[in-house]
Amino acid sequence: MKHLFVLLAILLITGTAFGQGFVSGVTTYEAAVSYGLTIAGGALAMGELTQGQCYTFTPDGFKNPVGAGETPGDVIIGDPAFVIEGNPYDYVEVELLTPVWLIGDAGGRFLMTNFVYGYNYDGAGVDAGFIGQAPVSGPFIVDIGTASVDIYLGFRTCVPVGAMAGTYTGQLIAEAHYIVQP
Repeated sequence: MKHLFVLLAILLITGTAFGQGFVSGVTTYEAAVSYGLTIAGGALAMGELTQGQCYTFTPDGFKNPVGAGETPGDVIIGDPAFVIEGNPYDYVEVELLTPVWLIGDAGGRFLMTNFVYGYNYDGAGVDAGFIGQAPVSGPFIVDIGTASVDIYLGFRTCVPVGAMAGTYTGQLIAEAHYIVQP
């Protein structure tokens, strides 16, 4: 009798093990791979600046007041601050890390503030006008165009009285990432 219960227990365990089913499923993943997003920065020269004077630069390159040897109406900064390339017609969110300190090679510093941006496409230049223009007050959205979006910057800066003569440099950092069309 003892052997019968052991045999019955083995059959029940074995039967239970063979009676279990096994199922599987397949999930398909799809991903759209975009072009790489690149940002190229420029070197923006502001021309001559004078101690104790405040200057306003517009995104289309004008400077007010003009410096020594400059004529009103001259484009002083004609190059874009940043060129962003990526998927044609896709949207990117751009953020500029401002304000920017300009540091002198002989000491001293002064601040760039009140940034304004203007943008157009594919190397059109400042003479082509801007598709959009607004104050930089946080991240802003632009689209790439057929190949690139060119971002031009305006700003205000004041050179302190007693600023040392020399070259002043600063860095403006831009960050960008793709977003879903707004």
